[in-house]
Amino acid sequence: MSTNTNKYHNDEHFLVVGLGASAGGLKPLQEFFRSLPAETDMAFIVVQHLTPDKESNLSEILQRETELKVTQVYEKTNLRRNQIYVIPPSKLLSVEDNQLELSDPKKEHGIASIDHLFRTLAKMKHMYAAGILFSGSGSDGITGMKIIKEHGGITIAQDPKEAQHSSMPLNAIKTGAVDKVLPVKDMADELKQYFQGLTESILSEIEDEDNALAKILDRIQSRNDHDFSNYRRPSVLRRIGRRLRVTRSKNLAEYLAYIDKNPDEIDELYKDLLISVTQFFRDSEAFKALANETIPALFEGKDENTPIRVWVPGCATGEEAYSLAILLYEHASELDYHSTIEIFATDVDREALYEGRAGRYPKSIVNDISPERLRRFFKKNQDGYIINDEIRQMVLFATHDVLRNPPFSKLDLISCRNLLIYLNQDLQSEVFNLFHYALRENGWLFLGTSDTGISGDALFNPVTKNYRIYQKKAQIQSRNSLPVMPLLYKTEVGTNYKRATAKKKDNIEKVHWSLLAGLYAPESVLITKDFDVIHSTDGIKKFLEYSGGEPSRNILDMVKPGIRQDLRNILHQLKNSDSKSVERRISTKEGTDKLVLIARIFTEKNFPTGLIHVVFKEIAEDPETDRKKGKISKPEATDEAPEIILSLENELEYTRQQLRLSVEEYEASIEELKASNEELQSMNEELQSTTEELETSKEELQSVNEELKTVNDQLESKVEELHYAHSDLENLIEATEIGIIFVDRDLCIQRFTPAATGIFNLIDTDKKRPLQHITHSLDYDTLLSDIEKVQHNGNKIKKTVTTKDGRWFMMKIRPYCSFKDNMEGAVLSFEEFTELKEARDIVRDKSLQESLATLGVYVLEHDDLDNVMHRALQQSCAILNLKCAAIMEYDEQNDSFKVANDLGCGCQDTELENDETWDLGYSLNAKEPVTVLDYQKENRFRVSPFLAESEVCSSVHISIRGSNSVYGVFAAYTEEKREFTKQELHYIQVVANILGRTIEQHKNREKLEESNTRLQNEIERSEQLQREIITNSVHDRWELGGYLHDNLGQLLATIKILVDDIRLKTADHKIDLSEEVKQFNKMLDMCINSIRDMTHWIIPVDIENEGVERTFRFLMTQTSKLYSANCKLKANNQILDRIKNREAATHLYHIVQEACKNAAIHGKAETIVVSVYREDDHFILQIKDDGISLKDKNNNKGKGLRIMKHRMDLLGGTFNISNYSDEGASGTVVTCKMPMKNLRRVEAKE
Repeated sequence: MSTNTNKYHNDEHFLVVGLGASAGGLKPLQEFFRSLPAETDMAFIVVQHLTPDKESNLSEILQRETELKVTQVYEKTNLRRNQIYVIPPSKLLSVEDNQLELSDPKKEHGIASIDHLFRTLAKMKHMYAAGILFSGSGSDGITGMKIIKEHGGITIAQDPKEAQHSSMPLNAIKTGAVDKVLPVKDMADELKQYFQGLTESILSEIEDEDNALAKILDRIQSRNDHDFSNYRRPSVLRRIGRRLRVTRSKNLAEYLAYIDKNPDEIDELYKDLLISVTQFFRDSEAFKALANETIPALFEGKDENTPIRVWVPGCATGEEAYSLAILLYEHASELDYHSTIEIFATDVDREALYEGRAGRYPKSIVNDISPERLRRFFKKNQDGYIINDEIRQMVLFATHDVLRNPPFSKLDLISCRNLLIYLNQDLQSEVFNLFHYALRENGWLFLGTSDTGISGDALFNPVTKNYRIYQKKAQIQSRNSLPVMPLLYKTEVGTNYKRATAKKKDNIEKVHWSLLAGLYAPESVLITKDFDVIHSTDGIKKFLEYSGGEPSRNILDMVKPGIRQDLRNILHQLKNSDSKSVERRISTKEGTDKLVLIARIFTEKNFPTGLIHVVFKEIAEDPETDRKKGKISKPEATDEAPEIILSLENELEYTRQQLRLSVEEYEASIEELKASNEELQSMNEELQSTTEELETSKEELQSVNEELKTVNDQLESKVEELHYAHSDLENLIEATEIGIIFVDRDLCIQRFTPAATGIFNLIDTDKKRPLQHITHSLDYDTLLSDIEKVQHNGNKIKKTVTTKDGRWFMMKIRPYCSFKDNMEGAVLSFEEFTELKEARDIVRDKSLQESLATLGVYVLEHDDLDNVMHRALQQSCAILNLKCAAIMEYDEQNDSFKVANDLGCGCQDTELENDETWDLGYSLNAKEPVTVLDYQKENRFRVSPFLAESEVCSSVHISIRGSNSVYGVFAAYTEEKREFTKQELHYIQVVANILGRTIEQHKNREKLEESNTRLQNEIERSEQLQREIITNSVHDRWELGGYLHDNLGQLLATIKILVDDIRLKTADHKIDLSEEVKQFNKMLDMCINSIRDMTHWIIPVDIENEGVERTFRFLMTQTSKLYSANCKLKANNQILDRIKNREAATHLYHIVQEACKNAAIHGKAETIVVSVYREDDHFILQIKDDGISLKDKNNNKGKGLRIMKHRMDLLGGTFNISNYSDEGASGTVVTCKMPMKNLRRVEAKE
């Protein structure tokens, strides 16, 4: 088995996986990348619908889930294995030349970013492309997944059951664009298996698998009644190869077994072979050329009664057919009149035709259609777009196989794009002949840009070769006839014959036999059952010749006239008998050469049935030899014999001529019958089309009839309902308690309810009387003018009116419109709500009280003054139905107002001077609420400037007061004229009082906080002074100690030396001063020791000369002697001698000294242990005793403890004292902890 060298199989190619996600897609993306290994040899491109105005952190999120490198694309980027590429917001990502490129989407189209990636990925990577759709809404990605399948890649969708938003994967599954529906956890393994199938070269040349291939195609034909044996072998194998990779089959035999186990796989393969992938205006430049050059020509010479007929074979889901319909409609709309347009869209895929009839397409079509056409020819819905009815009615969808069913006839245009490339060459020629027959004279043919290797120049003239637009050539009548249907048979013979011949070329034995046959075998031809020559041997031109005119492949047209009749006879004899072979010996024209015609049925394995082998075998012998052999007996000559023979020959010749004429007439009749049959077939097709249209019209008429019946039933029902409605109206008028009066244009009363008589003095005889003649009890003077206003402008009027006896009514005046929507008068209604108003007043009072209580609770719970003010304004506007309200703060120092808070006034940052000519200034010192009924009629003051442009009519102003001062004014405004009730004024007054108290408390709180802040500052300053005092004290003690040790101590030592010198000198003079000198030295030693003790007390730690540890051990010795206690020092690693900070050492010394003193004196301790050690970066000092516990000591909060704690504060450490109990022993523990770095600090020199 030879290996197939596929152009995509090489080391440079690797699988590129496009991943599309939208709403709810982040979680499955994370799970998917989490399941990938560190090495995949694949590249991944992630496209998620992102918010355009926000930066995306998707790459960072995904990077946390995988070891693969995650990159957000910002510029042109090379695709590499084992990397993940993420789309940035508001961009389109495409694959070009193994690189990722960014582009901006068209604003009017929106972003179909997933489709855009999938399309470019499929066209660039072919079978090395994979598309995955995760959770999301909408239909983005569907078209792209179809194109990936078309180019040989694999498509996967997330299982809708586990998707958070299932519409996007579910829509893709419904269209058949998905190979695998998987949970996210299984996707990585599926991709791995598919990629392994690519790299293992699972398809071979299939020399040894023809039997399996034939069986697979037979399975498809048995299940779907469609024969793919005449399709181009590479195309069929490529489609089957894709299914092999999807199903993980290694060869055709294994795939055949898979099909037998899974019959539904036949349908999947059938869909793949049909390749139902198309789009609107595919190859837009070609459609522009068609619109400019061809479409106008279709309308030329057409009247209104001559339709324009277009056929779109292989229409798939209808995008191409609708594209042509749009172009034709656009051109037709520019003409004054035009023909009807009939577009026949046919295909063998019934599911695709169903989608085409529905005319529903995903949102991604915005990438293929201009915004203008979208608006004009489509209606948008939630899932996508629907073609409008005008375009949809132009297209008739029908199931039709162009290879088996007769074509449509008298067509102006055939659009067959990207279909012929899947057929073998012989079948392409037959289809071209079919199209040639179906088109009118000068008809047009529109092919796809992928049909570049197909030539139809024999039948069509190229008009625009770049865009594959052709025009029908004029042909003689014999050629312009309906091809014999189906086309599959003829093409199958030629194709299979060529295929069988090609297979035998490398058989040397058969080549040898061919050479011998060429030398010694007679001439022969191989013909079909219709007598068309498909192959001949060399030298056949002695018997066959082409006559003038159009060439014919029929052997009876090609054979020489002398043997035509005999050949016709034996062919008819062979066809009409059960014999497998017929032989006849005839004489040539010269009479000396003889010819044997042999016709036999050709039966050979792997060849189609019905072939005939015709042999022309010549026999040339000498007549004398024949005579000797007895083969010819020459009769005796007589005198009459020549005349008789001549007469017989003449009669025979005449008979032959008559027979020839009869045969020719018969042939002519056959031709005419064939032509008639062709015309009848065409007429039949037209009749079928007309019948379909009539059936459609009949269905429409039936539908209309049903609608009329329905409408009639509805009318009868409506009449009955109208009677009931009239009765209901009469009963309603009698029973209603609402006073209603109907008046016409002249204000004459037409009808009224009994309740209206309680307001108007009406009786039954007042109908048709003018309304102004009727008296009423309303306190309302403008009734008649208001009715005239309603009739004039058509606007309703709604007012609250009262009667003179104190009743309240809601009056409505609205126009009375007839069923023709004409204004015929007016309707007055009066609904009494006196009791309701009284109840509402009670409820309103309670609501005001509840609102005040709520505000009071809010004030108690919240300290923020602005929030309290805003809440007061909100509640007041809501409960009193105010247009706006404001709290104006009064600045006594500047004598001006500024806005403290407002709601609806729009007066922020406004500052006004205090002027009594304005409402604010007038109300500031008023002790009662100041109300305004109408600003236009107000004479006391004007509205404040910040409301001068506002449409306020009424207002109330109340001053906000505290205990001893005025803080401002509470101002409330309404848009309509309004008189505030006492309850409402009381409510506003209480709100102002609450605000006054709150403001006063707020100011007092501010003063208190200010005093507290000052006090806190004083305390902090006092503590700082204490620290400075202690620090200065330490410095002073060091200076004093230094002075005593270095100056006074040295001076006394010098005096002692001088005394010794005096003693020595006086000894020479025999003056005995030894006792005095001894006494003097003793006193000097006492002074020196006292100075040394004082110096040690003042400077307990001498870092430079003695070291810290030695000083602490001396302290332990002194404490033991002084208090009769066992004092121990535990210091690790000479940690004490590392202390270089004189101040820190002094403080630690005094802490130990004070702690030991407290333990010995107050705690009565017998053992005191001082431990010093390091814990991480901290210095730990612990003094532990076995004396009285802390809680039993009387001075556990004494001055000593406070001083020790204060010393640790100065060192930046912590001080803790606590009790302990350990194995029967108890006592007190003092623990000091500070950073080690504080011990290394060196004091600045003064």
